[in-house]
Amino acid sequence: MVQMSKSKRKNPLEYIHPFHITTFLARVLDDLSVPLREDYALLMRSLMEGPQSFRQCIDNLLEREAVAFASIRKYAALRQVHACISKLEGFGAITGEARRTNALQSFLAAERKCARTNKRLAFYAKHPLRMPKLVRMVIHMAQDEIARVLAGPPSFDMFEAADFGPGLTYGLPIECKDLFYKISGNQEVTPGCKALALEVITKLHPRWGAHLARHGYSLTCVPGNRISFVSKSYKTLRTIGIEPSLNVWLQKAVDHDLKIKLKRMNLRLRDQEFSSDLIRKEANTMLQVATLDLRAASDTIARELVRLLLPKEWFELLDVLRSPCYTLDKGKTWNTYHKFSSMGNAATFPLESMIFGALVRACCRICGESTSRVRVYGDDVIVPVSAAALVIEVFRFCGFAINTDKSFAFGPFRETCGVDLLYGVDVRPVYLRSVPRSPDMVANLFNRFLCHAFGFAFPTVLEYLHSLVPRPLYGPAYFGWTSTERLEDRPWQEWYEGRNTLCDAYFFAPSFTLPSMRSQRYQTCKCNLERWHRHRRPRKGEFDEDQLYAAFLYGIEDGKPRVLDGYLRIRTNTFYGEWPALGWWPSCYPEAVTRVAEPVAYATA
Repeated sequence: MVQMSKSKRKNPLEYIHPFHITTFLARVLDDLSVPLREDYALLMRSLMEGPQSFRQCIDNLLEREAVAFASIRKYAALRQVHACISKLEGFGAITGEARRTNALQSFLAAERKCARTNKRLAFYAKHPLRMPKLVRMVIHMAQDEIARVLAGPPSFDMFEAADFGPGLTYGLPIECKDLFYKISGNQEVTPGCKALALEVITKLHPRWGAHLARHGYSLTCVPGNRISFVSKSYKTLRTIGIEPSLNVWLQKAVDHDLKIKLKRMNLRLRDQEFSSDLIRKEANTMLQVATLDLRAASDTIARELVRLLLPKEWFELLDVLRSPCYTLDKGKTWNTYHKFSSMGNAATFPLESMIFGALVRACCRICGESTSRVRVYGDDVIVPVSAAALVIEVFRFCGFAINTDKSFAFGPFRETCGVDLLYGVDVRPVYLRSVPRSPDMVANLFNRFLCHAFGFAFPTVLEYLHSLVPRPLYGPAYFGWTSTERLEDRPWQEWYEGRNTLCDAYFFAPSFTLPSMRSQRYQTCKCNLERWHRHRRPRKGEFDEDQLYAAFLYGIEDGKPRVLDGYLRIRTNTFYGEWPALGWWPSCYPEAVTRVAEPVAYATA
């Protein structure tokens, strides 16, 4: 395997002043001193005593406030302080080895639970009349619902959408997860998936497959996936399965096909806001539905449950594509999965959404409720309150566990899909997941605090973040949710991390370069925008002609790999909406940025 060399050039735009978490937290507390009231002094004192004392103090205060929900402002302020440390690996978090141990114990516990579920469901599959009557009715209706959605056996044409995902594959080290390495080297596949993978390559990518075979690239059979760990919170890590390359290549095709088919079940897995908008718009509607969250949902999808609910042809296809085994020691020993598929399998997300959606809709029909208020996005479930008890009972029968800390059927609070509503008011905090180490990370955090969902102002926090970047860039508050979607008419304050990568590329500012033209179609302005950009350049001199030709045959632009090469300032054209009526802007901006632009005549697009 060719190793990637690291560039020795130091890009000046990568330099920022050191970020100090204690200073940052002190600024947050200062800005929230009014809503925190008497708890402000207690939190400041515990912050000075040390990280462990501060974590314990905020946990106790938040638990106490969540019992009565006496003050929306105070609860929102405590949630914001807690969000600054709850997902942060540093600042008093337990050691990495302890978090890894906690994650592994949870993974193995889920495996034992799936083993018990498999045994129970296999018995009921042979003796269906011994099932509880209501559960049996729900299962039968869910089977019919899934069969209607899938509309017949799987088609071979779906594999035209086969693709490698952005993550790692079984045989590649972490520094080689670029697409070029995945398609121009050796491939791995599970024994059960090998025949299908070769058929898809032969029929749909014959030139790529012939080139790999002609130049001696191997196709290795591996028993399954390898377990790895990624960050989740300061208490634990998240376990994921690193899949063989051709398995995940085919799983992506099934993922694409299922997301299209599930629209027939009113599940929109490419639009998270479809779920949150149901409870965001009307407080009355919010109180009529329950929001349920499942604990380790994808890790507790038992194999026999999928066999029970899915048509035979679809079960056999997904069973072929999945990894039947896992290794914890890089292939030295292997264990058989009791779950059907792990996180890391590209088909897991639409599969679990389909199962939960079918079960919930069946429960609603039995309870005489309309399915129009059912929403499912992964393990985030919204269901009418009158059907919630039956849904919970059916989920327990199927081997799932409700996360009681994040599920709400009564009271004034609801939480789902990135929206936390208390009495109809969004109290979603800004989460600090890692220490910012680059200009775009600082700008991302700055913009999220500026656009706080509840509306808190953070003048000293924003001033501190702005001071970390010696050469800041400024731009408009962008309306669009993603860089590829059409602009939508949404309030700019509803932007949050990850919904638009363009928002990470500069500091939001109250004014900017005068617009060059106005578009009648979008009712927005177009301007020249300067922003930070993660530059990728073609890598030269490390790959032979055969590897470059493989990239060309697969369809990589120019047939050359592109690697990260630091930051650039680039100028681009973009659309933005009218300037937001914030009422205040941080004093840290230079006068040239805060100056209000004079009205100009716009040219018609």
